[in-house]
Amino acid sequence: MQPDTIDTLPIAMIELAGSILLESFVYSHPSKQMKIARIEAFHLRAAISRSFAFSQRAYSERETALVAVETDGGLTGWGEAYGPAAPVKAAVEGLFAPLIGGRDPRDHEDLWHLMFARSVDHGQTGSLIAALSALDIALWDLKAKAAGVPLYRLLGAAQTTSIPCYATGLYFYPGE
Repeated sequence: MQPDTIDTLPIAMIELAGSILLESFVYSHPSKQMKIARIEAFHLRAAISRSFAFSQRAYSERETALVAVETDGGLTGWGEAYGPAAPVKAAVEGLFAPLIGGRDPRDHEDLWHLMFARSVDHGQTGSLIAALSALDIALWDLKAKAAGVPLYRLLGAAQTTSIPCYATGLYFYPGE
C-alpha cells in the first residue's frame, strides 16, 4: 500500500529516511505551522568562591546570557552566549528580536543571514555575533523539538557512547 502524503507515513519510516525527509514532514504538515511569539534574554551572574585570572583579566564572578525563543504553540528553544552578558542581552532584545519576531523559527538559516546582514553597520564581531549565535542555538533547539527528535539526529549525527573531551585552561589564582 502506497501512502498518498507524507503525513500518512509511520514515524519509524520517516526516521529511517533521515533528517531531510523528517524536516520535510515538519515543514509540509499543515498542523505544524509556527511563529516566533516571544524572545527574551537573561543576564545571569553569580559570585564565585575563589577569584581566578588569565592573561586578559581576573574574575570574581561568572556571567552568561541565556536566550529563550518561544513559539505561538508554546515550544521554547534555548541558546547560550559566551562573553559579556549585558551587551548580548541588549543585542538580542533590541536589535535581533524585533527583526525575527513573527517568523517561522525553523527557517533558521534565512533568519541567521537576515540577522548577520543587519549587524553589518554595527560590526560583525564580539557581542553581536555572540547574540546571533545564542539565537541560532535556540532556533536549532526549537527545530529539533518541533520535529520530535534529538538535535543530534536532526543534524544527521549518529548517537555515540562517548565523545572527545575538551578542556581550556591556563587559568591561575592571583598572587600565586
